[in-house]
Amino acid sequence: MLMAFFMALSLKAQIPKAERDALIELYHATNGPEWFITWDLTAEPSQWHGVQITNNRVTGLNLSRNNLKGSLPESLGDLSNLYFLELYFNQLEGELPQSLSELHNLRRLVLNSNHFDGKFPDYIYDYTNLEVLLLASNHFTGTIHGDVLKLRKLQIFNVFDNCLSGEFPMALLRLKELKEVNIAANNFTGKLPSSLAQASEIKTLILTDNNFQNQSEFQKLLNQRPQQTDAVIMASY
Repeated sequence: MLMAFFMALSLKAQIPKAERDALIELYHATNGPEWFITWDLTAEPSQWHGVQITNNRVTGLNLSRNNLKGSLPESLGDLSNLYFLELYFNQLEGELPQSLSELHNLRRLVLNSNHFDGKFPDYIYDYTNLEVLLLASNHFTGTIHGDVLKLRKLQIFNVFDNCLSGEFPMALLRLKELKEVNIAANNFTGKLPSSLAQASEIKTLILTDNNFQNQSEFQKLLNQRPQQTDAVIMASY
């Protein structure tokens, strides 16, 4: 009996209290009892749907397509060891909490198809390990500025269907690992750089439904580009 008691204590100490509390606050802030797959808060976090734990720390959270409603709590930033945060296809809203600036280990941030708003968060540029950024189908505003160059490991940049503006973020062309760019259905303006049409590393380029000035000229440049395997190239009209 005594051994079983100490084993139970060991299991309960599996993750730091701050991380457990952050998960519980997320549950309550996003209508947890109505999730499609809910959590038994009397069980250990390792048994909760979508929670990945490695070496007694929460390293992944995937609650996509799970009927989350509401806003993300500031305490989410206490999950500072997250490698991935995936909450796509829910009904989350409001601005992303500033505390997410603490998630320096993120490899994947996938928040598409929600109702998030506010300016594109500058702290995303400090996610220097980020490989996948999917923010499509939200209501983010603002511009994408040159600090995107800090995302040197980025492979997918998808901000389709938001309210972003400004000129095409030229710094994207200097990201050597970048394979997919989708900025369609925003309010981008100015001229598309001719060097973008020659960026052979980018296999998927989707720019439709913006307000670029040189659409026809850029389309001609794209048409001259050598055919790429599995390439999907689209310019604005």
